[in-house]
Amino acid sequence: MGLLTGIVADNVLPLTLVGFLGGAIGSIYVHRLERLGQWVTAGILVAGAQFVTLVSLSLIERHQSLDEILTIGVLALINGLLSALIAAGLLTWLGEITHVVTPMKLLELMTPNNPLLKRLMVSAPGTYNHSIVAANLAEAAAEAVGANPVLARVGCYFHDIGKIRRPHFFVENQADIGNIHENLSPTTSSDILNAHVTEGVELLKQYHFPTTIREIVQQHQGTTVKRYFYRQALEQGLDVREDDFRYPGPRPRSKEAAIVMIADTVEASARTLKDRSTEGIRDHVHRMLQGFVRDGQLDECDLSFRDLHLVEEAMANMVVSIYHARIEYPAAVAETARGGAAVDTTGGGHDGTLDAEDKTIPLPRPAPRPRPSPS
Repeated sequence: MGLLTGIVADNVLPLTLVGFLGGAIGSIYVHRLERLGQWVTAGILVAGAQFVTLVSLSLIERHQSLDEILTIGVLALINGLLSALIAAGLLTWLGEITHVVTPMKLLELMTPNNPLLKRLMVSAPGTYNHSIVAANLAEAAAEAVGANPVLARVGCYFHDIGKIRRPHFFVENQADIGNIHENLSPTTSSDILNAHVTEGVELLKQYHFPTTIREIVQQHQGTTVKRYFYRQALEQGLDVREDDFRYPGPRPRSKEAAIVMIADTVEASARTLKDRSTEGIRDHVHRMLQGFVRDGQLDECDLSFRDLHLVEEAMANMVVSIYHARIEYPAAVAETARGGAAVDTTGGGHDGTLDAEDKTIPLPRPAPRPRPSPS
């Protein structure tokens, strides 16, 4: 664009340099936008670059007075800031009318005030919590392999959005009602699980989500097998095939979609781990990834074996930090040797900041009240 400006302006060197340097600096800084404040910073950087360029060239050529040079510099500053504001507005507008995912759109979708995200939080709180934690895994993995971390995070936020239609049919939302699937046939349960993908895509269409996000939601289960219901069908003697219990797909076709698939499964399965040692968690994440590879779920995306290793490392580190084994504190004895009451420090999920030997915290006996003297 800077070179084009110079050509239009009869090859004027100052305008060419100003346009080229300003455009290059702005593009480099916002090529991976992760927060709205970057637009302001980009505007300041562009304005500063244009100011320095114009003032330097004016001083070298010495055709203008000092007042004229300062005026040119101020205009350059204003131009840089206005360029950033206009670019931000145009990017938002173009994203809305074309339904193309833009950095601004991603930042808008990931805010807690998003109406669809609020619906998920109210209707399916277990799914909402799972999606937030899985998004942390996906973002870390995307950064490790050079994918778009913001896109991966947003994709994880909404990957299970279809569950708001029937939240209680999914285990993370069955806190007090038991497993509804015990009263359903395996094939019916399989169909319900399939529906959360298709209904999720439909919801995103209704809310005018970009195509890229809808594709991640559509692909996040790939063509994996719902093995629990498949085995149940076999145990009941039903005439079924493994393919009857596969999700309809398609399999992930982008790095971000594949990462969302892996993060979804790793996070959900990590909650049920009995061995939460570092090695146990790392082995679990490794087995999950190998299962996807053997089943061909990652054949259509461009994740290399090196990428998969980086994804495994990033997710394992995150899962270890979230679900690591915690110190179990023995329940406090009723009375301490000093005769005082005791406070139980087990706490149901204590973070382990107390020393392991601190089983109790003795409380002093209250001082006896003085008896009133007889009158």
